[in-house]
Amino acid sequence: MVKNCFLIFLISILTSCGFKPIYKMQDGSNNYNNFNIIVTNESNISYDSKNELLKPFNTNDNGESDYSIILSYNESVEPLIVNTNGTVSKYSVEVTLNFYLQSNSKNITLFEDTVRGFAQYTVTTSEVENNEKRKQTVRSAINDATQIMVTKIQSNISDEK
Repeated sequence: MVKNCFLIFLISILTSCGFKPIYKMQDGSNNYNNFNIIVTNESNISYDSKNELLKPFNTNDNGESDYSIILSYNESVEPLIVNTNGTVSKYSVEVTLNFYLQSNSKNITLFEDTVRGFAQYTVTTSEVENNEKRKQTVRSAINDATQIMVTKIQSNISDEK
């Protein structure tokens, strides 16, 4: 009997601990997830990179968003390891996002910041494989930068409320 009571007590405590992530963006779970994303230098960003950049946000295309994020995208690919014969064997990719968060209801800028994402890839003999590795590396760097940006935005929005 004591074992059964203890088991029921333990299960009820573990299943109803009340943990709720506050910095995770979920579709429609919070009323402040409606963002209008404005990329100021769209000519510098590829279609795939832009889609990857906008993926974490619940964008609102009808113009009735709570917040606007104005961001500038910069991507740089630098040789990391150069062989003695002058060929590059490893590249480093850096994605920099300069952004401003604006409250549309108050018509003010809440904060501005810069985030960076880094990734590396090793060069192979196949040009097709190198291009695919570069795309994957850029996506990884964008994901790193956007995760940091989302955390900072959610933190500032939570502080405002």
